[in-house]
Amino acid sequence: MSQIPNFYIPFPRYENAVFIGDTAIETLSSMKIYAKGLIGSDIPNMHTYHPYEKHLECTACVLNDRRILTKALEKQSMDYVLLEDNGRPELNPVVLKTGLQEIGIKTLVLDVTGSPQEILQRAGELFGEQARARRAIKLFDEKYRLINDRLCTPIRKALILLSVRHPFTDELYHFALSAQSELSQFIVPLNVKNVLTDDRPSSPMQGVIDFDEISSQTLTNLNPDFIALCGDASGGMLALNQRIHREGFYCQAIRNMNIFSLPYYCDAMKCQQPWIMQKWIECLDPKN
Repeated sequence: MSQIPNFYIPFPRYENAVFIGDTAIETLSSMKIYAKGLIGSDIPNMHTYHPYEKHLECTACVLNDRRILTKALEKQSMDYVLLEDNGRPELNPVVLKTGLQEIGIKTLVLDVTGSPQEILQRAGELFGEQARARRAIKLFDEKYRLINDRLCTPIRKALILLSVRHPFTDELYHFALSAQSELSQFIVPLNVKNVLTDDRPSSPMQGVIDFDEISSQTLTNLNPDFIALCGDASGGMLALNQRIHREGFYCQAIRNMNIFSLPYYCDAMKCQQPWIMQKWIECLDPKN
């Protein structure tokens, strides 16, 4: 695959601010605009994507109690807080705007609904970085053009595991993603079929199932062609090894050593779509 020239990539811009909302954070990151503090919750192991930005707390926590946020703002004398408006009735950071303004904190709002190109364009207008936004959009479109001819991969059955490592306690949490997950829908163009379905009538995390709730016999019967380890891959491999050696989990993917560390995807990462898609393609069809 041909490489994209470096002149598409702008110099970084660092803001003395707090960004709230995963989609806003990832959109601005794709434009190389970074904050001093971040508040998000949708992306597992987010600290690995943003190692040099302070992670204050999760979005749900600050919506319930903004004291950690206001204390951080007082301590660091931040210039402003950026809030994403995701259009959802719940977990929408924009609801903090009035309360923050009442205590004298400057706020900016980024509308993150619509296509990645639309969001990038709005971000460019908000920050006075129209040229930077155009470069990011051009890079996004060019990257998709380069991988478009590689989307015709053979049909594969996948078991997708997601491991999350707590950034402070190092505790690991293991999940399996079902066909209802955003990641499974995202990789449909790659002819990947998730072997796991989520039949629960109601779930707080649709498409995400606790790995311990799925028996090894069920996993063996599903017989996936490959296993994708998303999030903390080393943690995922530990969980998988326990199933193999302690409970006898065995399938075609294990027999053929088709176990890959692959990037996670959720809607908040829409500006990273072609890069994530490329890594999945390279593992699924390395000869293409």
